Order: sequence, then C-alpha cells, then structure tokens
Amino acid sequence: VSKGSSLKLLMVAEGSAHVYPRLAPTSEWDTCAAQAIVECAGGRVLQHSGGQPCDEGEPVRYNKPNLLNPFFVVYGKVVLPKKEVKKKEVAFGEASSSSVLSNPFMFGAACAGVAGVLYSVYTSVVV
Repeated sequence: VSKGSSLKLLMVAEGSAHVYPRLAPTSEWDTCAAQAIVECAGGRVLQHSGGQPCDEGEPVRYNKPNLLNPFFVVYGKVVLPKKEVKKKEVAFGEASSSSVLSNPFMFGAACAGVAGVLYSVYTSVVV
C-alpha cells in the first residue's frame, strides 16, 4: 500500500490491517502521534532489530538523542473468539449430568428451596 508510515499505523488502529512491519528508517515525528492512537485502540508498536540500536520487543520510545526510530512492527488489537457453549437438549423427564435429579446434593437443595418458597406463600396467605 502506497501511504505514509503514520497512515499505515492508523490502518492497524482502525482494524483495516492487522500487522504492519516497518523495516526502513522513520523519524520520531513520523510515528509518535499514530503510535499513541494504535495503543489507545489496543494495539502495540514494538521495536524490531535492524536499523537503529533498540530493545527488541519493547514499545518504540521517543525523546531520544537520535531522532531516528528503530525498525518496528505494529500489531493490532488481539481479539480472541468467544468460546461457544454447547447446550445439550434434554427431553422432559430425562436426567442430564447437570440435572438436579442426577445430583443428590442439588436435588436436596432444590427441594429445600421449593419447600421454603411454599412455606413463605403458605404463611403469607394463612396469617
């Protein structure tokens, strides 16, 4: 894509690109504002070996004595897919592994809960 490096960082920030490796010289003023936007959008701008001396894997830093940036790679926000929970259909009267009927403790707790509700209803009606 024929665009300036700051516009390519913004493409990653908005999600129209996922990764942008910049393995050529840039200056601080080329990238600092765009890096702030990428980071606010949940992405990262990490130093990469080559070019200027750097701390590989660390965020690009500014206000250095040398205004040239090291090579860097821009990564967009990582969004993990939501895990789908499969629901098992159970026929009426059939016990499942999560059914109250299949677990004696749950069955007892459910019965106690129903009994408590019935008692509350009975006392509020009678009294």
